[in-house]
Amino acid sequence: MARAHHHDGHPDLRAAVFSTAEVHDHMPGHLVALTELTDLFHAIGRLPADQLDITVLRYLCATPPEQIPGIVGLSEAITHAIDHHARATLEHLLPDVPQE
Repeated sequence: MARAHHHDGHPDLRAAVFSTAEVHDHMPGHLVALTELTDLFHAIGRLPADQLDITVLRYLCATPPEQIPGIVGLSEAITHAIDHHARATLEHLLPDVPQE
């Protein structure tokens, strides 16, 4: 994250949208998916550092959840709680995103 471009003091993850499978799998001209992903990545970049780390590892890097506690140096319970708080924060920041 230290090497990531920053916008308003937060990591700017929006450029990473263009590396996602969703963008590559859609036909050209589907700007809705691109806009939604850009908004999501922008919101992820605004998360507090601990939530950002766990969110990026789990959802953007596809790190198996059982490996994340060892990577970030936290207990499994704390890691799960931080993940839960991160998802709740993103749901608040992006109320129009469909829930699972």
